Amino acid sequence: MNTLKNSYGLLPLLSKALNLWIRSKCDKVGELNLQLEGSTLRLLKGNLSAVRIIAREVIFEGILFEKVDLISGSIHFSLDFKKYLGSVILKKPFVVDGNAVIAADDLNNLLNSSSWSWLGLWMAEQLFQAPKLGELTIRNDLLEFEGPQPCLLESIDRRFSISAVGGTISINNKGRNISVLLPMDEGIYIKRAFLSEGNLCLNATAKITA
Repeated sequence: MNTLKNSYGLLPLLSKALNLWIRSKCDKVGELNLQLEGSTLRLLKGNLSAVRIIAREVIFEGILFEKVDLISGSIHFSLDFKKYLGSVILKKPFVVDGNAVIAADDLNNLLNSSSWSWLGLWMAEQLFQAPKLGELTIRNDLLEFEGPQPCLLESIDRRFSISAVGGTISINNKGRNISVLLPMDEGIYIKRAFLSEGNLCLNATAKITA
């Protein structure tokens, strides 16, 4: 695939329109860089071979991603020139594949947020049969939870490994014979999940619709 350099003035307009479209789908986007790939002929026909998206500090559906690095499949589009800077109209769904990183502190904030507190409660029940989930840290590539009532959980191993199983994230403690699969959006397939340097790192594929 070739990186597009000039397509009769359409490339800058398309890049800006895609930038705006991506930001409109997120709660917040910090740094955002796009690399459009394909041929001039395909672009003029309303088709991009791929778009690489590199972004930082992205909040999507209440989840703060420290960094994302994605590459899309073929994108069929049209531009609405009636709107300022042009507006991208997707003709077909497309697929993105890549990596995302979530920091441990942001995981804690997520599980305590109004939108995602249900997940924290669900995990507390599944992992500890407790009414509340304690604060998590990532140490030596393991998830470790503080108990809401540490004295009751002192003798329980609160360290967990993670992996990708069946398109979602599996939280595991072999010593306690626990393996819990997190609920996952059907449009997202987790291919790899691991912990590194205090972060949750994901490699996934997702289907994007208009």
